Amino acid sequence: VSELPKKQKKIKVKERFLVYYVIHDNSSILIHRRDKKDIWNGLFEFHLIEVSEKIASPVLEKSVKSFLTEHHIQSKQVQYSEWIQHKLTHQKLNLKFSNIQVEDCKKLEIKGLENLKISNLGNVGFPIILWNYLHDIGFVDKGKE
Repeated sequence: VSELPKKQKKIKVKERFLVYYVIHDNSSILIHRRDKKDIWNGLFEFHLIEVSEKIASPVLEKSVKSFLTEHHIQSKQVQYSEWIQHKLTHQKLNLKFSNIQVEDCKKLEIKGLENLKISNLGNVGFPIILWNYLHDIGFVDKGKE
């Protein structure tokens, strides 16, 4: 008992704002494997745009429209989620999903994204927050975690 308890260093929590473009047709979805050396390394995700703050819906809609035009993508329907918060030890993630339905994913060529059948989503790993979103939109069963 010769030492008094020391005050622990407070963990600095970084806040991040992530916007995912979930591009899919009726049977397939575009994804890529994360190669950044972080907690999600090797897991799959959708096309990601990181922004500096929560962006308003009109700004996001303009960004999505610009992305679709740049890649010559005809969307059938685009829906936007609310901001979802996900807390990690050193990060507070704010995520928003742009659910972009297209006619045929196989015809799209977007650098870094690969086409995967929706029925095969259970065969690849996703961060739990992305898996939960896939469940919420009816693409997967909740069971895998």
